[in-house]
Amino acid sequence: VWREKAARNGILSDSGSSPSPFSEENTNGTSFETIDIIAPGGKLGLIIDSHPEGGVAHVTDIKEHCPIKDEIHLWDKVVAIDDEDVSRREAVEISKLLASKSRQGKRKITVWREKAARNGILSDSGSSPSPFS
Repeated sequence: VWREKAARNGILSDSGSSPSPFSEENTNGTSFETIDIIAPGGKLGLIIDSHPEGGVAHVTDIKEHCPIKDEIHLWDKVVAIDDEDVSRREAVEISKLLASKSRQGKRKITVWREKAARNGILSDSGSSPSPFS
């Protein structure tokens, strides 16, 4: 459902696989894959931030106790929660939405993850990037 709405609003291409041509991510030719992650109820231990100049909020820290630490990566862009489009929301709004759903048995977090290396930050294996590598 959110993918059709996002495509109509110019957030996704018609194929549902890449960000809007107006987004920062697409101007440099970076391609993304869409990944659904099922998170359990309770605290997640994720830090989500928004770029000051706009764009899709992204994961900036994953705490050791995070129950989805093996599925979610640093710099993943959070685009939907339980199929609700959050791609144009601020990070604080997304965090509040996740917290409001923490008593549910599970939550689906949909992210965009870079497919290709960007300025040497991502490895070819697609492992979690580090701004210090």
